[in-house]
Amino acid sequence: MRGAQQMKLWPSVWNRDALTQQRSRRNDSMTDRISDANCFARDQQRRTTAAASIGFNLLKPVVQFQASLLRLWAYNMERFAGNYEKGLEETATVVKEQSEKARAAWSRT
Repeated sequence: MRGAQQMKLWPSVWNRDALTQQRSRRNDSMTDRISDANCFARDQQRRTTAAASIGFNLLKPVVQFQASLLRLWAYNMERFAGNYEKGLEETATVVKEQSEKARAAWSRT
């Protein structure tokens, strides 16, 4: 691709050569260095914030899926507890009926 203009792959903030050329063109005063450092720090903060935002957006469906599994588990535990209590009540009534029948049979003899 000789002769064709090459695309810049990275913005000028990432290109250290562009920063050094800009410094050499200007007076390399302390205020210029501070403004360059502030600009770099702001850009670094923006990139960090963007990366965190992307990470949280990717994590959101995973957390929602885990929450739905937890709700399903809780629902099943509630059903199990209800069935367990119902089974205990039925067992208690059967035992009570059998004991009453046994007492009635015993008292007849």
